[in-house]
Amino acid sequence: MRTWRSACAVFGAATAFGMIGCAAPAEDENVHETDLAASASINGLSAINGLSAINGLSAINGLSAINGLTSTGVAGGVGLMNSAAGRATVAYLVRCALPAGHSVTKKDQKGNSYTFAGQLGFAPEWETGTCGATCQEYISACMMAHVNTAGMHIPLWLDSSAPNVGWGQSSSYPLQEGSFFGNIFVSPPKAYYCDGDGFTGGSTGVVAGRINAGATGIYSNPFGDGVLCKNTAGALAYYSAGATEPDGYTQLKYNVAWKNVVTVWRAPTYTPNFDPSYKYSFYALNTRAAPLLVDVTGGKMAPGTKIDQWPQSANLASSQFNVLASGSYWTIVSAIDNTRCIDAGTGQIGSIPTIQKCNGASSQQWIFQINGSGYGSAFIQNVASGNCLESSSDTVQGSAIDISDCVRHSWREFWILGSL
Repeated sequence: MRTWRSACAVFGAATAFGMIGCAAPAEDENVHETDLAASASINGLSAINGLSAINGLSAINGLSAINGLTSTGVAGGVGLMNSAAGRATVAYLVRCALPAGHSVTKKDQKGNSYTFAGQLGFAPEWETGTCGATCQEYISACMMAHVNTAGMHIPLWLDSSAPNVGWGQSSSYPLQEGSFFGNIFVSPPKAYYCDGDGFTGGSTGVVAGRINAGATGIYSNPFGDGVLCKNTAGALAYYSAGATEPDGYTQLKYNVAWKNVVTVWRAPTYTPNFDPSYKYSFYALNTRAAPLLVDVTGGKMAPGTKIDQWPQSANLASSQFNVLASGSYWTIVSAIDNTRCIDAGTGQIGSIPTIQKCNGASSQQWIFQINGSGYGSAFIQNVASGNCLESSSDTVQGSAIDISDCVRHSWREFWILGSL
């Protein structure tokens, strides 16, 4: 029977989890709780400290598989501990490695202490000892299972041979997304996945999309584009009593037999949560050949400045936003000036949203309606008018973003989300 661990939730978790209280930190102004989605069954690690852009965990300064996490397995004051992205990586490492009730405290370069809580317990031996091959493979699979380059927190159900995780299926999570295996501690990293049959697979499928496989060149399905795990040679599946589909796999075979596999299941629909520490960008699917991002015209934060589209390749700060909770909804806040929000105004069809002083009005509140099972795509609907953001041009930089009725089949209203 599967053992399922749950932990304190710092974010409003999806309804499958609810809110669970967190223990208060010690009364020390330099001690901080990690500000992340704290349920181990919610992904949202935008990139493993830039793992989508670097050569795996072996290249990260301050990380050691030889020493325990409580000693110098993660070194204090250097490497991972010196940036918010690095500390996010540590949080997920500890969450994957240690069981609930265990934690690690580390300091950054300024002497501030951060406490990271365990959750799943894939590699409890790493708390005080060496992270050997089995540990490295389980941590690698767990970390990959939690990557979501859109930066959204999505509820997951995990299956694995690991004793603290185990097997079982849930009617709340009926769709098998895929399985992860490999070793990202080695150089070059071995970061593999194969598709489940619950979602569209392949290079444009859900797994490849959420880990940004095509762009990074790190993650791959070594069995071939869209090949399902259950159809691979040498796969050993585990079935719970009465199950017609495998819970997951005790082995997937690519060059060697990988026995430390993590399988991810998903719900058919979910309510996304955004990380307030991440910066996000948005482009409409109609511009996908050369993405045009939502942008504040000229980077000017004066109230009334129109929202336009500008090439992603320009890498402008005016095309970067925080997505912050506003009651049950979200505000889209400029990363340049956190007092400036995207405002739909009257929200009439054909009108152009502008940047305005953040005031909590419903014209500045948005609903992200996830497009089916997409890994990072949504219709962005204004609360006041019920209408949606729309791209007005496929190719013209500087063309306006406008408001349209939410027809839900137009690529102009279909926004691809990415975290920076």
